[in-house]
Amino acid sequence: MNPSFPLALTIITGIWLSGCELVLAPAMLLSAPAPSGAKQGYESETVIKSNDLLSIRTIAILEIPEPPNYGRDIGFATENAEYEGLSFGNTAQTYLNQYLNKYGFDVIECSPIRVEEHRLMVDYAYLDIKGADAYLDVVPIEVEYKFRFGKNGPHVSTSFRLVSAVSNEEIYTGSIQYGWKDLGVRSAGVKIESPEDHKYESSEALLANKKEATEWLVQGIEAVSLSIGKSIVEGKFEGMAAKELDTKSYDENLWAKALKEAEGNEKKQKIKYIELRTGQLYSENVSSVSAPTICEKSITISERLSLQQAGVYDFSGIYSSTLTGINAQSILGINPVVKLTQKGKKVSGTFGTTGGHFWGEIEDGSIKFEYRTSGGGSGSGKWTVEPNSGELFGKWDSTTWQGSGKWNLKRIE
Repeated sequence: MNPSFPLALTIITGIWLSGCELVLAPAMLLSAPAPSGAKQGYESETVIKSNDLLSIRTIAILEIPEPPNYGRDIGFATENAEYEGLSFGNTAQTYLNQYLNKYGFDVIECSPIRVEEHRLMVDYAYLDIKGADAYLDVVPIEVEYKFRFGKNGPHVSTSFRLVSAVSNEEIYTGSIQYGWKDLGVRSAGVKIESPEDHKYESSEALLANKKEATEWLVQGIEAVSLSIGKSIVEGKFEGMAAKELDTKSYDENLWAKALKEAEGNEKKQKIKYIELRTGQLYSENVSSVSAPTICEKSITISERLSLQQAGVYDFSGIYSSTLTGINAQSILGINPVVKLTQKGKKVSGTFGTTGGHFWGEIEDGSIKFEYRTSGGGSGSGKWTVEPNSGELFGKWDSTTWQGSGKWNLKRIE
């Protein structure tokens, strides 16, 4: 599947956890660098343990992080800094959810604490995700346009690990790379070549075709994501076919066909049967795609806020708000609706109907933020969580006009 550009820009999925909306942001081209940290290296591919996949029904996809940065061309990244919506994590997670769910797996989405933000997890033993049979950990290595011989081409690479939730043993590990073959696709991991004409003759040409370049980059994210999903699905189907042979419950007609296609070679007959049966299982197990569920925890809202500081829980959602104080109406409007979006410790959002917005981060159990109104007013504030209530209580202050007061939020969606 090659997504159209509108799809590439509008991969937005609303998923609710106890009234919390997890927003998968639009996929755009480039953004300002993400927080620094050790970059994920390439993992050597292991042979997938098909027998271990036989008992896997539900896969918990661990929240996929963003790469340490998007691209090496600092000028290009700076010029396109307004495209803050590019998200390898959200885009890859969407494609993986859809593919795995389509071929019979149930999917759970969870946000674990990562010791190193941009690397595969070191220890999965502490995870206790109810209902999960396996954990799928995916981390990007590079998401960028590579420059070589005067030309620019898309490059997307990632490492992954599938781990049993019962034994915490690895079932499958590897790396996948997508890109133009002359622009640095390395020897490690699976190689997926981008179309030959997906290249620009200069940085100027790249900058002049940002929409097209976005589509090409998202196609790379799609390619590596579906490659991971396909390997897992095929691994399970191959295991099912092999089990049929071991238990002598195989399809006799297909067994005869396998012998014919193996040209009477009985040693190759088993391999051919597994190949043919895997193809059948693809068609037999296809299902309609449904939204993944979110792992649930029985904890208080104050405990959630504490955990969110480590990047575990999301307080994104839509809130009604109550304002008090001098100039509250003229600066912020009358009881404006607030939409809050959170990623890690960072928060951002909008309020009212005229374009007011705010941004900030969670710190010391509170959400500290700054805001700007459509009329140019600005200020700051802080929200705290009332234990067990689910409401945010806080205050606001203006730095441009006289005014201050209370600003309390109550979730409505």
